[in-house]
Amino acid sequence: MKIGRIELDMNARCVRRDGQDLRLGSRAVDLSSAATTDEVLRAIAYGCGVDMPEDVVCSERLGAALSNAAWLLVLDGAEHVISVVAQIVEALLAAA
Repeated sequence: MKIGRIELDMNARCVRRDGQDLRLGSRAVDLSSAATTDEVLRAIAYGCGVDMPEDVVCSERLGAALSNAAWLLVLDGAEHVISVVAQIVEALLAAA
């Protein structure tokens, strides 16, 4: 997958964590059109295949949904919402 100047192998199948091989899920999410926290959360959820009802959009719920597997999550086009992305990623890592 080529994203701007970055080329990644999104076909990685596993990662080693705490001495165990874990299945690795990989997703790339384009955030260039997201402007709010809710839009960023919805874009990440959609990109990862997580169903989040319109009235329940929160990083804790997204973190819980993604915590069952190891993820390589590429968030592209996030420069304009970088502080929002930083808060969301922090919550996702806390849930992992």
